[in-house]
Amino acid sequence: MSASKKKKSSASKKAAKPKVTKTKKTSRPAKAAPKEKPKKAAPVPAKVAKVEVEKKQAPKKSVTREELLRFGPPPAATVMSRHLDAMHHRAARGFSLGELGSAGVQVNVAKREGLSMDIRRRSVVDGNVELLKGWLKGASPRSTKQSPDAATAKKD
Repeated sequence: MSASKKKKSSASKKAAKPKVTKTKKTSRPAKAAPKEKPKKAAPVPAKVAKVEVEKKQAPKKSVTREELLRFGPPPAATVMSRHLDAMHHRAARGFSLGELGSAGVQVNVAKREGLSMDIRRRSVVDGNVELLKGWLKGASPRSTKQSPDAATAKKD
């Protein structure tokens, strides 16, 4: 019985809804052609006097060249490695950035002079710092011009 009551109530709900009818669209009157606007007369360009403007020039920079240094052969970096009985020194891939900074060597100088660098290493070994400081102290000024003695020695 309850199933038949549900069917009747749903049928009555459907019947209770009013039907919506669509209204017909009325035709609109056609738009009139747009009116043509009168064209404006082209403006007459006024004579422009050409004025030469002086351009300011930047002051010349004084060029200071650092004195080139002649370094000896680059030293080899070492690191400590663990073994069964003790710690041993072994050759490293290169100097860490911390070691270069502690010794006062700039990265661009290290690259220019052919020092090997290991950017992955984070340790700073005191022996490597001392090696770099000694290498820097042993640098002598590099002469760009040949001395007259050297020129005569090559001729002989």
